Amino acid sequence: RGRLASGYSRARRRFCSRRESLEDFSVQSYNATTPSKTTATQPAVAAAGQFGNLGGPYLQQVMPGLHLGLSWRQMFFSLFFVSIAHGVLAYFAFISWLGTTEVLVSYTSCAKLSYPNQTAQECEVTFNLPAQIDGQAYVYFRLCNFHLNHRHVYSSWSMPQLLGKKPNNIKYSCKKFTYRDEKLVLPCGALPNAIFNDTVNVTGPLNSDTKNATTIPLSSSNLSWPSHTAGLHKALPAKLLENTVKPMNWPEPAAIRYKRPFENADDLWVWLVTPAFPCFRKLIHWVDSNESLSAGKYKMSIGYHYPVAGFGGTKSFVVAGKSLLGGKNLALAVLPSAVSAVYFLLSLSTLIECYCRLRKRAIALGIVVD
Repeated sequence: RGRLASGYSRARRRFCSRRESLEDFSVQSYNATTPSKTTATQPAVAAAGQFGNLGGPYLQQVMPGLHLGLSWRQMFFSLFFVSIAHGVLAYFAFISWLGTTEVLVSYTSCAKLSYPNQTAQECEVTFNLPAQIDGQAYVYFRLCNFHLNHRHVYSSWSMPQLLGKKPNNIKYSCKKFTYRDEKLVLPCGALPNAIFNDTVNVTGPLNSDTKNATTIPLSSSNLSWPSHTAGLHKALPAKLLENTVKPMNWPEPAAIRYKRPFENADDLWVWLVTPAFPCFRKLIHWVDSNESLSAGKYKMSIGYHYPVAGFGGTKSFVVAGKSLLGGKNLALAVLPSAVSAVYFLLSLSTLIECYCRLRKRAIALGIVVD
């Protein structure tokens, strides 16, 4: 034990002597390269040298960008300018929100379906459009309490099958929704099986003479972004349609639903985009007319195919217009307002703190009497 202790003490003394020599060498070399600032930087270099060569002047540089010398005027006007900019943006977003017309038409209790032996039903719902929709009008469907973002749902589909390619392991991609009655399901997976399949027709405006009410032309093409579905609009070969069966919840096979599957399956590509929340809306139609949708009373003829009572969900259709900032979204006005308020409070606190410090300094110098 005595030999081990003496050996440890000798090694420690040798290490400390080498460390002190390295510190002295670093301080001397730094002073030699900067003779004009030797006296000012020597204590700082010596203090930094006590941590070894890693903290010496060779690795740590003193850069002016790290020591910003902003005055209180620069801080105040910078924060105040950001606050005003966000306030102006919030004002225009709020004006856009007020000028955008949107009507929510709920029809959950319009009919009743029993799962899985459901039979399609027809029902009608009337709604009132409070203001005229200038420009393009859109029809969305809205589902609530529907967890389409569940990992067992959004991952259960096969992209190679929709593109007409032979997948390597289609049963792994589609899981339990791959085969039905010993035939391949087209398209397979839990996500395509749960596609929204209610239909809607809009008639109006309903005046005193309801017989002369016109049917609003609705289109279901070009629903998705071109950048999102670039290269995906391809028709399947006839061989891939043989010996296939429709998904369980689809009212008709893919060959009937889409004349050339899946070349014009815009509603399917829109449905495959997973929403973040259980209450979401997706585009289903847009008004194919150059005329504005005038204010008044309208009638919706709905083909009720989609059951939601089993999971306590709700269904709605949304008729909406758009503005320069997009659809009617109050968050576009609330978020800039919150940012503007925060930056205004920061600028105000900067001004108050600066005033207090300047007053204390003036009192200390005798310029201002407290």
